Amino acid sequence: MKTTYLYIALALLILSEGIILWKNHQQKKEIALKDHYMERLVTSAQTMESAFQSSVENAGQQIYGNITARDTADNAIPLAEIAKNTGGNLLICRYSERMCRECVEHSISVINDSISHFDISRILFLAENSSRRVFKLNIDEYGLQGCPVLNCPNLGIPAEEAMFPYIMAVDSSLRVLSVYFPTKSTHGTDYDYRHVKYMYDKLIH
Repeated sequence: MKTTYLYIALALLILSEGIILWKNHQQKKEIALKDHYMERLVTSAQTMESAFQSSVENAGQQIYGNITARDTADNAIPLAEIAKNTGGNLLICRYSERMCRECVEHSISVINDSISHFDISRILFLAENSSRRVFKLNIDEYGLQGCPVLNCPNLGIPAEEAMFPYIMAVDSSLRVLSVYFPTKSTHGTDYDYRHVKYMYDKLIH
């Protein structure tokens, strides 16, 4: 009889230890999920803060129309002519070979992966490449064949100093309406797309 009680007590002890271990495991999983969620919130908050500051700093800045962009055939096209021919506001995705390649790929994908949601006549990809060869290579590498892409030197606005690709809305006089800096940390989500699409719907379309 004593042996039976001992076995029962031992079984209960093992069962209770198992329950404690299982609860600890579940708590660790919950903590890990909460930590991951908090990291995403922090990333979102940092992105929103940066986007807000950039938009305020660049809104109202004037891009001078005498700046000349060039196409793949090296034809010179004044930015003022592009803006005039658009007949309205324009959404520009600005990138450079001097910027983080992953950042550039992500920023381009924000628009290019959902290009059917935009009016292509109101979109311009504006590169800054050191040579026509690099410019043409990048168009192929970034999947921009068939998209309006030009090569252009410094635009003379604060956003150019950030050394990160950005997306901006400008009016027909090339006055900056809003600027947004996508972040590669949100790649795989629709976070940046939703913000850019909102800017497009309110300021371009």
